[in-house]
Amino acid sequence: CGCSRCIEPDALRVFNSPFFPRGRICPVGGEEGSPLKELMAGRCSECSRTMSDTIAEAALAAEARLAEVAPEARRSAQIAAARLTSALEARDGPAFQAAVEV
Repeated sequence: CGCSRCIEPDALRVFNSPFFPRGRICPVGGEEGSPLKELMAGRCSECSRTMSDTIAEAALAAEARLAEVAPEARRSAQIAAARLTSALEARDGPAFQAAVEV
């Protein structure tokens, strides 16, 4: 697809810039884009530099690892939130303290 949504930077997938601590890089789509090419096309928000293939490959590998562990981390956060909510609603100090320590 060549629509503006597909060829503009993908603001939902933001990577930290290897060039500046505050810099961010968004992948840029295209008709023939692979994830690596899309990330390498993105420019640092601070200096407009692009990632090398080595840096982009490492960033994509980190994104893949995050995708593997995210469901477990999300589930753990949901359980902790439920325990906190339950303890607060019951006004149970010891249960709240136990939930906070998790």
